[in-house]
Amino acid sequence: MNPYLVTFSLTVKQDYPELWGALKRSPYWHCLGHIWIVRSDKTCQQVFGDLSQHMDGEDRLLVIRLNHEAQWTNNFPQECQDWLTKNL
Repeated sequence: MNPYLVTFSLTVKQDYPELWGALKRSPYWHCLGHIWIVRSDKTCQQVFGDLSQHMDGEDRLLVIRLNHEAQWTNNFPQECQDWLTKNL
């Protein structure tokens, strides 16, 4: 199983029971706000897809496999996307 860092910004609503359930299906660490570490046999893209389907289009989601693989939404400010592309 690979560990993934998952973090998000919920902009439309704050209560997502389906998202919380999806995060808790795998072994997880959740001790810091909207930051989770989940373990999964899935790829980074599959974890992202599993979680993003439970969010609104304006919400932001970042999933990083802790070996530096990452996937993020494109509604972050451009300078943030550029930094992630360059540094991960």
